[in-house]
Amino acid sequence: LAMHPQARPEQERIAMGIVKQVSIVTIGLLLAVVGGLYLSVRPAATSPFREELGYDKQFVDVLGSRMAYIETGDASTGKTKQERIAMGIVKQVSIVTIGLLLAVVGGLYLSVRPAATSPFREELGYDKQFVDVLGSRMAYIETGDASTGKTFVFLHGNPTSSYLWRNIIPHLEKHGRCIAPDLIGMGDSDKLEASEGEDLDERYSFHSQRRYLWAFLEKVEAVKEGSKVVLVIHDWGSALGFDWAAHHEDSVAGIAFMESVMPVGGHFQTKNIPFLTKLVFQSFKSAVGEFLVLKLNLFIELVLPHSIERRLSAKEMEAYREPFASAGEDRRPTLTWPREVPFDGEPADVYESIKNYEDWLTKSSAVPKLWVNAEPGAIMLGPIKEFARSLPNTQELVVSGLHFVQEDHPHQIGEAIAN
Repeated sequence: LAMHPQARPEQERIAMGIVKQVSIVTIGLLLAVVGGLYLSVRPAATSPFREELGYDKQFVDVLGSRMAYIETGDASTGKTKQERIAMGIVKQVSIVTIGLLLAVVGGLYLSVRPAATSPFREELGYDKQFVDVLGSRMAYIETGDASTGKTFVFLHGNPTSSYLWRNIIPHLEKHGRCIAPDLIGMGDSDKLEASEGEDLDERYSFHSQRRYLWAFLEKVEAVKEGSKVVLVIHDWGSALGFDWAAHHEDSVAGIAFMESVMPVGGHFQTKNIPFLTKLVFQSFKSAVGEFLVLKLNLFIELVLPHSIERRLSAKEMEAYREPFASAGEDRRPTLTWPREVPFDGEPADVYESIKNYEDWLTKSSAVPKLWVNAEPGAIMLGPIKEFARSLPNTQELVVSGLHFVQEDHPHQIGEAIAN
């Protein structure tokens, strides 16, 4: 939003201006406290200009040469008592400061938002079906005309579910069979239990989600004899969809993609990423990220509503909130996804999958594609837009929006895919 202030209503611009000032003051206070604590615990010196070194030099042979060094102090303590006290105080001050800042931001945001009424259907409008996949239940919507030989597969990303597609699916029901799964751990699909000693994020990693999705598509027979799939994909659902298409090109009739995961050149190199963006993603891999996502439900309560031009109604927010209503591990999928972004090639398996489908897309002239170009957009910016525009056999639909354009222009998108 900071990159595109014109997309923000007047009240939010005022609120964010206040937040900016509060942030500056808060950071200033934090620096003052840290600096003051540091100065207060520094031991007094007999002279700031001591001429003698005061220690005996020691020597060690390193790669055939001698290196001199000083060694002193009590090796059993690690840090001095004063340093430990100071760092303990700094840690507590930091936690309190972050908490206050979050409270101020949240309070200002909630205080300036007007009540919302949705211009679109708020109810899902379809009964969820369930199928056993690799020992767990996956939920999905199925509707439409299966006799056309075409199956539309709708893949959502983080932190949404099949609910995201509720106002687009009706435009395509007469054109083919429509299937919209809830990815494992999301929507009404089962949460996965962690095995003893297992990395908690491994349950919902890109390749775990990929394994469940591929098994799901086989179980529901998305590709029957003589039929083909049209992928309608978004966010991490686009990464899963492009990856599947790259391995099943003969079964793909078309792809409609929007706000997708598309690395171009050095896009995932941290040296090319703005400092603030880098800081945010680094925080997701820390205890701070766990607190913001697993405790405060950051992606549902802040990222989702701020990435839509209109304001979601209370019913719509509740539909998105319900799968992650319980704090803790139930919200793990929404934390694992940002941890899977392959900065500097890590995680390597994710990077290789994305690079593979990126290469495939440049040669995919046999597959017709519709790119829903969100302006200004959120994750498809600059060179990524140029890459999407350069793909063979691709048409472009421009809509205003940030990230979740399905909530701003569902009818326009549905009609474009149908046509």
